[in-house]
Amino acid sequence: MPKGEGAQREGDLLKRYILVSLIFLIILLIPYKVFAAGNVSVVSNKGSVANGEEFDVSVNLSGIPACAFQLELSFDGNKLEYISGPENSNMVSNTALYTWVDSTGGSNPTKDGTVVTFKFKAKAAGEAAFGINGMFFDKDSNEIMPIYSGIKVNIQNVGGDALGAPNNSGNPSNAYLSIMRMGIEGISPDFNKNITEYNLVVGTDVSDLNITAVPENPESKVNISGNKGLKIGLNTVQIEVISKNGSKKMTYTINVTKTANPAKANANLQTLSVKGDISSLRSYSSQQEECPLTNITPDFAADIMSYTASVPSNVEKVNVFAVPESINANVKITGPGLTSSRRW
Repeated sequence: MPKGEGAQREGDLLKRYILVSLIFLIILLIPYKVFAAGNVSVVSNKGSVANGEEFDVSVNLSGIPACAFQLELSFDGNKLEYISGPENSNMVSNTALYTWVDSTGGSNPTKDGTVVTFKFKAKAAGEAAFGINGMFFDKDSNEIMPIYSGIKVNIQNVGGDALGAPNNSGNPSNAYLSIMRMGIEGISPDFNKNITEYNLVVGTDVSDLNITAVPENPESKVNISGNKGLKIGLNTVQIEVISKNGSKKMTYTINVTKTANPAKANANLQTLSVKGDISSLRSYSSQQEECPLTNITPDFAADIMSYTASVPSNVEKVNVFAVPESINANVKITGPGLTSSRRW
């Protein structure tokens, strides 16, 4: 952008902010009443982040018929760096200020939802707190007094915990990850260091995945493959963690489906049950009761991929009842002594 155009744009933004601030000041000068209503809360798109990682912090309203407001989002400047915010915002002494006025004069108040989002960057390990305060007014210039609630975000050093001490750093055989992120929402199930297979559906506009993979032991070696140049269809992304002494290796696999129609890429199950097949009982008689359903552990959930089940010792075959969420999906069940069914 030419220098002149950049200066003009900055001048326009400053004028706009000054104009909105003047409107808000005029509202403050009008006599008003005070009443309590609603909630103001701070939320983050990430509950914990790696040191040096960027993340979003938003302010949400609930049940506040506000036609004008000013927000003050305070943060720990020792652990956080402010990156950006919307046009009607400003930064003063580790406090992000945001002002909004209903341009329709009160016919379109903001009651619920996210009203502003700021971007921050973690710069030191520890627990970083966000506080929120402000002033809210309805269409009659009455002040609204909501309940405010802030949040705390956990910042981890790469390969370490929130206090900067590496997790299991004394164990040279540790090959677990402590943080795994794809740079995009939607991975299933949620990350757990003991779960090694995940699924993710992305749109056709996604070519690469910006993966954050932090090992528990900072001296473990991490190799990432398959996350660049995603093709249409199924892509396999692997994160290989090799322990410091080379005695252990963990491979985390992410099955990434790139498609223009995410609904068609739904490979989740709606129902999963297991039952011993009575016809396979070695001591079968026609008077025997039917085998009951076998409990699976953990309880079924669409984002859990691994289960265990036990059957009596005299059962040689089990029926697996598996129904997909999508009626167009196909279910294939393999393994010794397994049969598939959609009904018993």
